[in-house]
Amino acid sequence: MRVSIELELSNNEFEHDYRRAFMSLIKAAFQRESDILYKRMYETKTDKPFTFSVFFPELKGEQNKILLVGKKAILNFSTNDPEILIGLYNGIYKLKDYTYKTNQTFKFLSADLKLLKTIKYKTKIFKTLSPILVNKKGDNLKFLCPKDAVFQEALNFSVKEVCSHFLNIVNPEFDIKFIKHQKMVITHFNQYMTTNKGIIEIAANPEILQLLYDVGIGVRRSQGFGMLEII
Repeated sequence: MRVSIELELSNNEFEHDYRRAFMSLIKAAFQRESDILYKRMYETKTDKPFTFSVFFPELKGEQNKILLVGKKAILNFSTNDPEILIGLYNGIYKLKDYTYKTNQTFKFLSADLKLLKTIKYKTKIFKTLSPILVNKKGDNLKFLCPKDAVFQEALNFSVKEVCSHFLNIVNPEFDIKFIKHQKMVITHFNQYMTTNKGIIEIAANPEILQLLYDVGIGVRRSQGFGMLEII
């Protein structure tokens, strides 16, 4: 289940570490809509069943390490939980506008609820809408790309964790490979992180493919990473 929310920005400049602002907006929307939903997401330690990506349609590049994003942003949000999707939409609509760090205000313009895509086959090719983060087991701040020897093991481990948590499948069978890969270093929470963009092919039972499509792949999905689109 997906929705694209169009937002007007008060400031046409954004720091590279912009995902934190949208995390804050999502959190505020949940809090505005439902105390129960907010507490479920943020007052208990839980693997959040959603992911998101951000698109700046008027992006003009950068200047002095600041992104020149223009006056609009599209927040693409995906989840497997209708309550979460409705909570986000209603919360942002009720907020009308939201100010982050005093220098950027989001104003709600419109929302486009996407048609539900149901995966029925055992192999799908996806493109990344937001980069995939894969961290080394036992080191949450060591981020990997395919050239690293332990990348595949770490990616597989993150997928197994998601399947166990949301599908109660302990030993899922799947195969993941990059058809096209681009390494991308980004800034997030004032840290440099190696991320992965491109096109990937995943072979698995349809329910696993559907889960990865709905909630994302890799780690820190609810922080704006690992969102996929079907090709």
